[in-house]
Amino acid sequence: MRSSFNYGKGSPEGTEGPFPYWRLGAVAYTNMLEVGKRDNFDMTQNLGNYEPKVLFLYGEFNKALGEYYCKQEAEHFNNYQMTEIKGTGHELIYFKWDSVHPVVTEYLNSLN
Repeated sequence: MRSSFNYGKGSPEGTEGPFPYWRLGAVAYTNMLEVGKRDNFDMTQNLGNYEPKVLFLYGEFNKALGEYYCKQEAEHFNNYQMTEIKGTGHELIYFKWDSVHPVVTEYLNSLN
């Protein structure tokens, strides 16, 4: 029931339909961000020092957290790869695992 917002009519996340809801950490995450804002903590300030390539995935239909948001997050790193997963929204790992798996496997193999 909780995930129905994500696939409801007009949802900008572009999720195809019901999916198992395992992300109950969203409440903790939201509160962590609030503490960061309140205490003026910038967790991004040293991410440019991280040397290995970082993989960012986003779903083609995700207008809420799609390419634009992904690019904002990725640009904190000097070495990154952004990959759009076609035909899916925010829950790309659940709905398009067959498309995600080869991208992640190739990325992980490139780190050796």
